[in-house]
Amino acid sequence: MSKSIEVDVWEVAKLVPYEKNAKKHSKEQVEALAKLIQRFGFTQPIVIDPSGNIVAGHGRRLAAIQLGLDKVPVRVLKGYTQEEIDGLRLGDNRISSNEYDHNFLQEEINRLHQLDFEIKDLGFSDQELEFLNTDNLTEFDESVFTDDVSDAVATQKKENEKAQEETDATAVPIADAFGFKRVTVAQSRKLRGIISQIEEQHGKKGVEALFDHFQEVGL
Repeated sequence: MSKSIEVDVWEVAKLVPYEKNAKKHSKEQVEALAKLIQRFGFTQPIVIDPSGNIVAGHGRRLAAIQLGLDKVPVRVLKGYTQEEIDGLRLGDNRISSNEYDHNFLQEEINRLHQLDFEIKDLGFSDQELEFLNTDNLTEFDESVFTDDVSDAVATQKKENEKAQEETDATAVPIADAFGFKRVTVAQSRKLRGIISQIEEQHGKKGVEALFDHFQEVGL
């Protein structure tokens, strides 16, 4: 079957995001995409397979939803194998670049600014614009980034702590904790006897009694 790419217009509700899409889209990025679409229109269609599964354009779909769009332009891949589609999706995520020549970027920002172009429509934050519009970077007040960095660090710390709490609450096989999976019947009897004594001594059951005992003996 020959390959083809057909341009069409689909309802946003029929587009299916890939549940294991490797590329993440922050709230800020989606808002920036929404501003671009609102300012210039939907210039880059979402790429999908014939069933509506998104191959490239998960962020644009989220931006379309944020803008309340009912329909969006799409490119439908036809004649591609599932392996090719999965490979294209991953490859598209991988080669998306966030690296810039900052000298050229600054020149373009300044040029458009002089033409009274609304730079904020391009998705740049106030901090980024202040930085890029500064002629002498040695005089730039770096404190404008301090709050953002501090907030990001604090947010990441909270997310890590939450993830750690969720992980700590996950039940695991007892063998994972002790490091061995099998004991003899005789050893099993001895272990049950020891644990029973510890539970009776501390008035607790199972692992909580063991923790109290280990703490008592200095472990």
